[in-house]
Amino acid sequence: MRQWIEAAIAEARKPNLNGQSLKDCDFSNLDMSGFDLSYTILDCANFCRANLSQAVLWAAKARNVNFGFSNLSHVNFSACNLTGSNFKGAKLSGANLAGATLDAADVRGVDFTKSNLQNVILNRIVYNATTSWPPGVRP
Repeated sequence: MRQWIEAAIAEARKPNLNGQSLKDCDFSNLDMSGFDLSYTILDCANFCRANLSQAVLWAAKARNVNFGFSNLSHVNFSACNLTGSNFKGAKLSGANLAGATLDAADVRGVDFTKSNLQNVILNRIVYNATTSWPPGVRP
């Protein structure tokens, strides 16, 4: 799958991945900005240091995904299940997480101040003093 996506990126195409199963795939260091990953199954995928800016992951199943140190600015994670995922050091400026589930996710060092966290589920979330929250939001 990675080779197919790399070829599409090289040809400046954005393949239709809507609803695909990309479970356990390695997308580390890829530029997937603007991709539509709505309804995809991304469980246990690796996006470490990837660029997903302005991507759409609406209603995706993204449990235990590694988003560590990725560019996730302006990503639409609405209604996405992100249980157990790693966001440590990721950039989430302007991300839309409305209705997302971040149960047991690692968000240490993440700046959420310009992100939409309306109705987000933050149970058992792992954060630290360097995690910044929008006004009125506290796990």
